[in-house]
Amino acid sequence: MTRRNEVPRTRVQRRHLATVEEVKEIARERLVREGAATLSLRAIARDMGVVPSALYRYFPSHAHLLEALADDAATSMLEHVRMAGAVVPSTDHRGRWVAQLRAYRTWVMSHVPGYTLNFGPAPERHTEHPPDDVVRRIVGQLARTLQDANDDGTLDLLNHPIGEAIAVQVEIPGMLDVEVDPKVFSIALAAWTAIHGSVALEATGRLPLSDKAADDYFEAQLAGLTLAIGFDHQ
Repeated sequence: MTRRNEVPRTRVQRRHLATVEEVKEIARERLVREGAATLSLRAIARDMGVVPSALYRYFPSHAHLLEALADDAATSMLEHVRMAGAVVPSTDHRGRWVAQLRAYRTWVMSHVPGYTLNFGPAPERHTEHPPDDVVRRIVGQLARTLQDANDDGTLDLLNHPIGEAIAVQVEIPGMLDVEVDPKVFSIALAAWTAIHGSVALEATGRLPLSDKAADDYFEAQLAGLTLAIGFDHQ
């Protein structure tokens, strides 16, 4: 199979990649309508007008297809969060932090099937990415923002009571281009899990609030967490 970042050089490779994308696009449409439990390669083959066995050269099993869809969704989410932070001035650490967490909620609420694939029960993985990879990567982005704020004196996270209480020795995600202290990563993880919990309830229809009340609740929760970390109230 052609790797994600590899440019296909031959007609056969281009055709292969186009078929992979067609399968995934149909699968995403079916996920929205039916959910992951009933998604099948047989149904996708029927939609494409081919025999089911023709698809197994692209995805050996239902699990491989779901994993590919989950990886695509994770990449989309991480890029959405990254871009939200990138448009804020690099010196506005509070603004970047708030924008990133708002972007996380926005992405989840508009991509619930992709969210569910990444944050539902962890299936057996067929790639080198462990089930917690997406969590490490999203928290890594947030931790980088907090580390920048700590480094320029906006925050003092190394002596923060939250960091002192919950700091754990973690393997810092390798994609970060700045060093992140384990205490800073732990604070970012604690804040993100609080936000993730309420967003998960909202995405699955279990948050007992109207849409408007859910918006207000999220903003109040975000403001409280941001203040607790040490950013000035705005």
